[in-house]
Amino acid sequence: MENYFQSVVIEQVHPVIDAGRYPIKREEGDTVTVSADIYKDGHDVIVAFLRYRKKGAKSWTDLPMEHLSSDRWQASFTVTEVGRYEYTIMAYPDAFLSWRSDLEKKQAAGMNVVSEILEGQRMLKDAGKQAPAKDREVFDKLVAALQVSADPRVALAIFNAPELTELMDRWGDKSLATHFEPILEVKVDRVRARFAAWYEFFPRSQGKVPGECSTFKECEERLPDVKAMGFDVVYFPPIHPIGMTNRKGPNNTLTAGPNDPGSPYAIGSHEGGHKAVEPKLGTLDDFDALVQKCHEMGMEVALDFAINCSPDHPYVKEHPDWFFKRPDGTIKYAENPPKKYQDIYPLNFHCANREELWQEMKSVIEFWIQHGVRIFRVDNPHTKPVTFWEWMIGEIQNDYPDVQFLAEAFTHPKMMRVLAKAGFTQSYTYFTWRNFKWDLTEYMQELTQGPMREYFRGNLFANTPDILPTILQEGGRPAFEMRFVLAATLSSVYGIYSGFELCENAALPGRRSISIRKNMSAKCGTGIARETSSRLFRRLTVFVKRIRRCTSTIISSSTNRITKIFWYMGSAAQTNRISSSSPSTSIPFRDITLMSIYRWRVLVSRSTRLFRFTICSMTNATCGRARRIMSVWSPASRPPMSFVCGAGSSGRTISTISACSESRGYYLKPAVIGSCGPHAAFKSGRSAGQNRSARFSSRASIYHHKYRCVSPTCMRLPEAI
Repeated sequence: MENYFQSVVIEQVHPVIDAGRYPIKREEGDTVTVSADIYKDGHDVIVAFLRYRKKGAKSWTDLPMEHLSSDRWQASFTVTEVGRYEYTIMAYPDAFLSWRSDLEKKQAAGMNVVSEILEGQRMLKDAGKQAPAKDREVFDKLVAALQVSADPRVALAIFNAPELTELMDRWGDKSLATHFEPILEVKVDRVRARFAAWYEFFPRSQGKVPGECSTFKECEERLPDVKAMGFDVVYFPPIHPIGMTNRKGPNNTLTAGPNDPGSPYAIGSHEGGHKAVEPKLGTLDDFDALVQKCHEMGMEVALDFAINCSPDHPYVKEHPDWFFKRPDGTIKYAENPPKKYQDIYPLNFHCANREELWQEMKSVIEFWIQHGVRIFRVDNPHTKPVTFWEWMIGEIQNDYPDVQFLAEAFTHPKMMRVLAKAGFTQSYTYFTWRNFKWDLTEYMQELTQGPMREYFRGNLFANTPDILPTILQEGGRPAFEMRFVLAATLSSVYGIYSGFELCENAALPGRRSISIRKNMSAKCGTGIARETSSRLFRRLTVFVKRIRRCTSTIISSSTNRITKIFWYMGSAAQTNRISSSSPSTSIPFRDITLMSIYRWRVLVSRSTRLFRFTICSMTNATCGRARRIMSVWSPASRPPMSFVCGAGSSGRTISTISACSESRGYYLKPAVIGSCGPHAAFKSGRSAGQNRSARFSSRASIYHHKYRCVSPTCMRLPEAI
């Protein structure tokens, strides 16, 4: 590093974020591939090394880089531990290799090379002076052998010996080496940062008595159901004491009834603040037992870190200077015009005593870490300084590198991106608002094929209590199922809010919020309605869990998207492989539902292409003599194309369908036709839903939603997985 003369040009290094200002992100066990343009003046032979080390280590590990083409070089290393790694590139003109190349050319041309051989001997002597005693003896022997023989061919053979080349790589002249600056970093997280399924678990709404707040102990009873649906992160909204002053009622009404629990985001009362739990939920020991139960079931608890204070929070009396003040000296409540949050006081992170405030917020995270929490969902981080998050997350992860942070920031894209760069492990996305192929395609390409793939892990939440898209309000269960499958397969990290499996879609008039929001009430979390709806939805969630479990080890870490998928077809011994790059595959009919949705997803996230399906299925005894039909249609106003499967050998029905997708793509939809026979098939030109009842028996599993989604519950899902 002492050499300030850059003899080699190193540029266009990839991956790098903002010229090295922020680290890239990977997960333990991932491979980091680094490439760069490396070149220099003249004809010298260039040698380049990728250097890496665990941050804090003194020595580097050097890996030779491979020259690809057009001055592009590349090498890879594996990150094996959670934490931070450093990497850079070193390149230099190799004097020995350059000299040896010229020697070979001159000898081949029949030129006198006596002077060149003497020059080579001097190089070996100089390198020997830098080497330890053992290697110095080897250098001395080689120099003596060169002095004995005057034959240029013998000299060239000695200079080309692999042992000598290796010694010169170690001890040759590197005085003109160029080191890329600044030193770059990789933030390595646990695999759960990349591959996880989140379930928002509202603790006070898990009881059996309507209107009564449930406890942590009652929450334990629901954990097996959450686990069965394939979720491994149980996310808790704030569990702290709730203030009484200006407490809100249902649907954010200004007047709360005597039994209204208020918003859990109005944190703090005489019973404590951010380091206490709401007494109605139980005690800290009860919470610890719940966390331990989750761990025993292979799940983790994610806790909401909401930096909000009710007027009753202890901070208000102990640190009034931490808050925003009006001209009359009173504390200002939170506002997002025209919305008002009279029950919340926001903290001023630029106050005169901000260092004490920042340290206190850090201590809140450390407190819950000591109670077994390793994942935090941060509420509205875009309303606090980015420098605070970069400092606090960095400080926490220096001591607890396995801790993860999810940024719940629905704001303008640049702020979402800088929060991810500053240290947030995962980020909320605009997926909730993306409902059509063109905007899903555009958005997923932005997340997975551009610079964001190196630092932004999008957590696709299908809904939130405050965001109920029109498609969910009007689409019914098929829309909920479609959004669930899209979220679970478009990203390796996804989540739903409790109640999603119940298809709760009653919205506030003129708004996109769920009516009688859970954060303003204590809803009954069990009963016939939950059991029935959850059971119907669970069949789909379990099926998706099975797909994700099979793909968990082959998710592309740098893109957060599924690249290959394995399905168990029939018996456990029979496995068919389905790759997104393979347009043709054979699958049993019972699994065609998710396959059709998956293939539709491929059309969403990848360029459209000619595709081909072959359907092979055994006749289902419970459905009599069934025939299989695959319907293919375009989102445009055009008639569906239907194909009736023909008879195959060994009792199988086989049909091959080919369709050329246009830029809008095709949707694939399977249907089972009962004993009505093939004459009941569609006629080309007939609009969807026209006279369907006259052409299908009661066993026909067909559904057409106005959003043109596939309804999985209308298909034949496996009874047991």
